[in-house]
Amino acid sequence: MKNSQSSFEFLLLASLMFLFFTGLLAVIGQQMVNLGEQRNIKDIEDIMEIVRSEIQLAETSMQGYQRSFLLPQTINGREFDMGLIDDTLVILYQGKRYDAFMPGQLLPDTSVYKGENFVEKTGGMIFINSSDPCNELFEGEKSYCLAGTCYCYIGYYDEHCDESQYPGETPDGVLEDDVIVDHCGVDESDAIDCVRPDPCNFPPEFTQGPEYYSTDRNLTVNFTSNEDLSRAYVSYDYCDACNCEDLKLTNHSEAIEDIPAGSLGEIFIDYLLPSTQYCFNVTIIDAKSTPNSSDPIRFTTDPDSTVPQIIDWHYTPSDIYLGSEFNLTLKMYEPSELSGDSMMIINSTDGAFSRQYPINYNYDAGSNMGNYSSVFVVEPDDLDDPANFSDTNASYLFEPGITFFYNLFNHESLAADSSVGIAEPYDDGDPATDFPDLANGRFMWGVDVIETSDCLSYETLDNMDVERGTIQFWVSPHWDDTDTRTFFSEGLLQSRMAIQKVGSEQLRFLIEKGTYEYYITTGDSIDWNTGQWYYIAAVWDFTNPASPYMRLFVDGKEFGDESGEVSGTPLALAADDAAVYFNIGCLRTTPSMGAVNPANAVIDQVRISGAVLTAEEIIDDMAIARKYYIDLYLVDIEQNSIYETYLGEKRFRINYTEKPESAS
Repeated sequence: MKNSQSSFEFLLLASLMFLFFTGLLAVIGQQMVNLGEQRNIKDIEDIMEIVRSEIQLAETSMQGYQRSFLLPQTINGREFDMGLIDDTLVILYQGKRYDAFMPGQLLPDTSVYKGENFVEKTGGMIFINSSDPCNELFEGEKSYCLAGTCYCYIGYYDEHCDESQYPGETPDGVLEDDVIVDHCGVDESDAIDCVRPDPCNFPPEFTQGPEYYSTDRNLTVNFTSNEDLSRAYVSYDYCDACNCEDLKLTNHSEAIEDIPAGSLGEIFIDYLLPSTQYCFNVTIIDAKSTPNSSDPIRFTTDPDSTVPQIIDWHYTPSDIYLGSEFNLTLKMYEPSELSGDSMMIINSTDGAFSRQYPINYNYDAGSNMGNYSSVFVVEPDDLDDPANFSDTNASYLFEPGITFFYNLFNHESLAADSSVGIAEPYDDGDPATDFPDLANGRFMWGVDVIETSDCLSYETLDNMDVERGTIQFWVSPHWDDTDTRTFFSEGLLQSRMAIQKVGSEQLRFLIEKGTYEYYITTGDSIDWNTGQWYYIAAVWDFTNPASPYMRLFVDGKEFGDESGEVSGTPLALAADDAAVYFNIGCLRTTPSMGAVNPANAVIDQVRISGAVLTAEEIIDDMAIARKYYIDLYLVDIEQNSIYETYLGEKRFRINYTEKPESAS
């Protein structure tokens, strides 16, 4: 019996001890929770006191005061959110909200947030800038933003807020003071979505319009709204006997932006088709990206009454030569299509000469933005000489001077076409000394100097001034070797001039006087090809002994010292040199002496003048540069027409049969 009583007393005592210690642990646990909450509150109050002190310090400071301060990123290692609503600092931590009034005159848009904050005093007001995400958001009329989230005010719900915040009349948010606070998944209840866009922000409304007026190709839409709009645009599409409400509008206008409330918004659309039914609506978007669209509206454009509109045009290719063709492509807007009466008129002018070439366009009917193109073949004109030096160069032919081979209609004569001195070549009467045959030249006929016996000689007197001048000619070689080839020579043994190919690729312009020798070479830079035409010009001026001058040109490319100075004694043509000759196609001193270094090439378009031509004049003489410009006569099938004159002046060297490869 005593043992049973002792066991019961022990169990009773153990139970009492368990209850005591359990209660003690609960009290200790609650005390720890209270201490943790107190520590949290103390940390929150410290944060609020830091902000309050910074504002007060700025209040008592001089104008222009600036300072930065840091706020913690976490509270006791846990995330929290914070923000400034007007003059109230709000901290959200573990599902609770803590507010504190901030004294001082705070400027609008002042924000306080975790991390670095920047405070300044300006105009007697305090401004704090931070990295608060709400700086990038817009508040609605019935909401406020805090820590990157927007919230609805209690008592101001619209239907959308009622439905979203109170499904089934069971709140899923915690009511704190006058706002619904976002759980964002903290408790067991479903989280209220972070509001972006704000569901309490009403869509903007049209206060006037949309109103519209249309022409044959354009639509203009006007409207006003009850809110400031970030942007607005028009959507539209064809609607031939369709229902606008069922039509998906796939085309969109350029958006207009920043339309103040009550201000007129105007959107313009062009490039519509005439006599066509369309549907359109207007979409307006407020500052919080909430959109609203008008009901679709149907309209019909007017019949076509607009002339064809040129958008762009271009030539291809950029370089045009005789016998080649160029294409002019024209991009225009002409929804009614061009009629067959439309044409491009190419005007060719060269001095007083003018000619027109009417050419019809080919129309790409597969595109409303029409592409039209025409091809024109550049041909020689019967009214012009087949080739000639430019008219402006006539002044260069003062005495002495000679020009030949450029208009060689008389196949039996090798006389110069124009000259101051004797025009006929030297003829010793010896049948063994033959004249060269004629061959296809650069522009008609040239002379084919193959052997030394084919060399041509003309008197220098009155035809050439050895002290200054320019020699120009075209040459087409038969060779591809390293032999010396002479295209031009003049003078006696100790007083002479020569233009020669030496080595495999070099061209040399040489002047000798006694023991003095002056020359310019192209270096190994000429790629001589059999049958290819090369335009060569040599320029010299020894009239000033202190500054002798020489230049050599190949296809317009200039060779020579940039200073133009050549040292030595200038040449002089003595009286007893009256019988001196110059030679085409070989090197020799007098016609009676044997010739060497035959050209073995066709030579054409030779001219010697007493003028020291410039590089620009040398290039001009490569061939006539005829000027072309374009007239356009465009008429659509509705008989709306336009005549555009003098489009794109362009000069082409029409005498070329091909582009000289060496010119590149």
